[in-house]
Amino acid sequence: MEHTAMSLLKSRSLRRKAPRERDVSDVEEILPNRPVKQVYVFTQVVRDDSSGPVPKSLGSDTLQRQSMQRHTWPTSQKERKPGTYQFSEAPTLTKTPWELDRHRARPQSQRSRNGKATRRLPAHVFEQLPTEIYTCILAYLEAAHHKDSVVYIDSRQRDLRNLCLTSKRWAMVAMVSLYGDLWLPLPTVGSKRMLSLARTRSPLELLLRTLTDAPDLAFLVRRLHATSLYDSAHGFRNPSAPMSQTLEQVIERCTELESLSGCTFPSQTVRIGYYAKLLQRPHLREHVWLMHSRSPSILNSSGLMDCHNNWQWLETLVLVHGVVSEGEVGIGAVAAIIARLCSLKHFSVSGFSRDDFHDGTLVSLPPLQSLRLERLPGVTCDGLEQLRNSRAAQGLRNLTLVDLNLYSLRAMQVLFANLPQLRRFRLQQNDSPALLAGTSYTSKRALLASQTLQHLHWDCVHPGVAIDVLAKSIAGGNLPSLQAISAPSDYDGKLQALCRPIEHHAISADDLAYLAAEDEKSYSRSLRLSRLQAQRRVRESRAQPAFNVVIENQDEQSQETHVIGSFLGDMQSKIEYLLEPDVRDSDCALASWPDVATSRRVDGVA
Repeated sequence: MEHTAMSLLKSRSLRRKAPRERDVSDVEEILPNRPVKQVYVFTQVVRDDSSGPVPKSLGSDTLQRQSMQRHTWPTSQKERKPGTYQFSEAPTLTKTPWELDRHRARPQSQRSRNGKATRRLPAHVFEQLPTEIYTCILAYLEAAHHKDSVVYIDSRQRDLRNLCLTSKRWAMVAMVSLYGDLWLPLPTVGSKRMLSLARTRSPLELLLRTLTDAPDLAFLVRRLHATSLYDSAHGFRNPSAPMSQTLEQVIERCTELESLSGCTFPSQTVRIGYYAKLLQRPHLREHVWLMHSRSPSILNSSGLMDCHNNWQWLETLVLVHGVVSEGEVGIGAVAAIIARLCSLKHFSVSGFSRDDFHDGTLVSLPPLQSLRLERLPGVTCDGLEQLRNSRAAQGLRNLTLVDLNLYSLRAMQVLFANLPQLRRFRLQQNDSPALLAGTSYTSKRALLASQTLQHLHWDCVHPGVAIDVLAKSIAGGNLPSLQAISAPSDYDGKLQALCRPIEHHAISADDLAYLAAEDEKSYSRSLRLSRLQAQRRVRESRAQPAFNVVIENQDEQSQETHVIGSFLGDMQSKIEYLLEPDVRDSDCALASWPDVATSRRVDGVA
């Protein structure tokens, strides 16, 4: 038995080493070797008699295994392949939800007018954008409707309304801009219907109804522009309609109102209800008091002071008298008003008497950023010099002095040297301030010096020696941060020669006639005349030769000579020479109260 097993093992090992014969089916057809999951069981018969014949099944065992491994597909239609399943119907694929979202997120390309392919983002991308991006887009839209300090109201309102109708996301952002700066519509009277005696409501009445029915929209109003209702020169544009009462109702709805512009009522003509509504607006940030001494005011001195108790956020205060008052406000009333405004930053006072506003009131001012003093007989050069010791001097950035009749240039020297944050300085009066007796404008003690001054407006009808002092200070480098000069009274061009050359403009025949007529006068404050005189100085400088270009031949004989004219100004200067008004279409360089009070409304497309 053991001998038979050993011989069988040897025969099997020899068969493995011997080359196997290739089947004819291998040559004829080569089929892929597919894995078979069927388990094969081999059976062997071992006998004690080694001489007996080997069964036929054992001899063909190798061929059977090869055929079974290669032919693993079903031989008939009814025979099932291992590891498969027969379906009665053809299977269909169903996309998962994330596959559907991925298909929607693909940007669709479309052809633009120029033929270039553009991609359109899906709607849900815009819904996920942060609010800051929408705010930046609206900022560019607002800038497109502002040109040269003019607001094109109709186009602005139309674009914002269209954005509100685009989507809910746009409506949430555009509504804030639309009602944040609310421009009141024109006071048109509603027309009667053909088949009814009832009158249709005007746009202003419809706006009032909207603010009444939707308090959340009235809550958004921060700035109210009433330029369409009231003109400071002519009053209400539609006297037949109760515009004053309608305006009071609009103010009453806007509980978060911060500013009301375009309608500055004299305190003698407005109703007490108008002030009552404004006093209920604690977030008001700017207000203008316009008073006349010819008629009695509805507010006395104590009532005027009490009006400011609730305005703790007021930042801008303007006190204007039509003519110089005669002590009707009360001694110390202005100082008491200012003391109650803890957030005051910008202050302008004009036309008050010596008793109402004087040097003591000036010294008691709180910390300010801008200050304008106009037509105040009680303010002197000594008071301006004492301003350096007040609380307002440390943060004062803009200082404007108009018609104060300052006679001493020393006050300007003290202000320039002791206002560490001064950026803009404006002086306008008839007579130029003079130097102290025995002081020459060439000495260093007479020069103006400021390390922070950037914009200088110097307009004295009679220039005097102050122009020479100012030119000497600029040439000596005492004003290193200066960037712009506005000097309408620079008749000789001394300041223009220290600035960059101005642009060349054409002069028409009307300009020449106007220039010839105004030259006969001694002095004038016309801004148009200043521009024409500056252009004439440019042309006169070009007529003067700067250098000559001589072209010679090989024999050093002169052939041609070209004269190159000179120019007025300094190419290396950082200072710009400006002759533009503060208010558009004005002939005065410095804006006055009538220019600001007169409402200007532009309706149209930018």
